[in-house]
Amino acid sequence: MDKIGLLTFHNTTNFGSMLQSYALYKTIQRLGGNCELINYSCPTIEKRELPLKLQACRSPKRLLKWLLCYRFSHIKYEKFQDFFEDNFENKTVRCTKDELISLEAEYDRFIVGSDIIWGLDITGNDYTYFLDFVTGKKKYAYAASFGHDRLPFPISEIKKMKELMTKFDGISVRETSGMEIVKELAGKEATLVSDPTFLLERKDWEAKISSSTVLKDRNYILVYFAYDEKYTFQLAKTLAKKTGCQIVYIHNSTLNYPGVKNIKTASVEDFLWLIRNAEYVISGSYHGVVFSIIFNKNFYYINKKYTSRIKSLMDIFGLQDRILSEENIETLSNINYGPVNSILNNFANHSKVVLGHFIYD
Repeated sequence: MDKIGLLTFHNTTNFGSMLQSYALYKTIQRLGGNCELINYSCPTIEKRELPLKLQACRSPKRLLKWLLCYRFSHIKYEKFQDFFEDNFENKTVRCTKDELISLEAEYDRFIVGSDIIWGLDITGNDYTYFLDFVTGKKKYAYAASFGHDRLPFPISEIKKMKELMTKFDGISVRETSGMEIVKELAGKEATLVSDPTFLLERKDWEAKISSSTVLKDRNYILVYFAYDEKYTFQLAKTLAKKTGCQIVYIHNSTLNYPGVKNIKTASVEDFLWLIRNAEYVISGSYHGVVFSIIFNKNFYYINKKYTSRIKSLMDIFGLQDRILSEENIETLSNINYGPVNSILNNFANHSKVVLGHFIYD
């Protein structure tokens, strides 16, 4: 059986990145693939996602941020590392870009995905996620995302992306806009597939939920990724008054938002618990919306950033009307999850077939 090297976003304190990494890794194994996670360290992602180091504080402002954030950011990081060590049994030692070249001989094929792996503004122009270090083995992309409807990168970078994409044996993407970009750049037909988190069933995610009680009072509205805090919490507080719920806010800000319960050190398992047990979810996060769908929650999405991601998701499930607005809060309608779950089941099955081809072709 071919040995598969999996490359994705995993060394992070972002819930969605860690959970999609786990879902893709686990699904490849369940489909019979001999999969090993390539434990690559992307400098740009680690600088943004991991706890700020004291030696990096070269200004009073950054030093103040370190003083305010160190304790909770370090606690959260340790929880993520625990999840990583507990759930990724087959992985390489931590490796840098220079060390990746020697890894090619270890595998028969490579799969890269999912998340915004092809967003150069996210990775700091790191072409590792285009598998530029692989020259003689099969290469596949599962649910790749560019993070944009149209690429905002310089022509020189787009030419390099095009050159590397043409060398893939199979490409699947997470958004419909990604299909158009691949066709335009590489002349290839990319397949639309689901985010890896949809490939596992609800019961699989419930099995990962923390057994401890994160909150005593479960009558709450969960807010996650509030891009425009003033507007978001204005509507969240209106919803809270209508429903008698408290507001719980997951975030990494240095200060606490007034009038709500602030949570800054949630583990991956706690994050799943908080969505599963919420009465309502308000989120500008792609994966905040994804897990709201998985757990059949009434949610409202904030569409302020990376428009193509959430728009494509809402189009697939016919949930365009769940955008956060005064009108929707006033109406307070529930989601009919019968048709949504049927779409999810069919989409996940289709996506597993595509992934199966990448494992065995």
